Amino acid sequence: MTTVMSPDGALLGIFTDGDLRRSIDRGIDIRVARVGELMNTNPKMLRDNTLAAEALALMEQAKINVLLITDEQKKLVGVV
Repeated sequence: MTTVMSPDGALLGIFTDGDLRRSIDRGIDIRVARVGELMNTNPKMLRDNTLAAEALALMEQAKINVLLITDEQKKLVGVV
């Protein structure tokens, strides 16, 4: 997994192994595709004051392995 950020540090999206697999399954030529075309521009995020149990519950409910963690200004501060 990697995050995709703008030059000023704003989050643009996330690219995961799942995005890669789905791209290959759709027949996209990943040798020429740009990450911006394949990434998820609306990833799941939680605030940094969220309980770990809540994060786990969201990950299980959404069937995801990665959550982005933001501060109150919505700045990326971590990944779970």
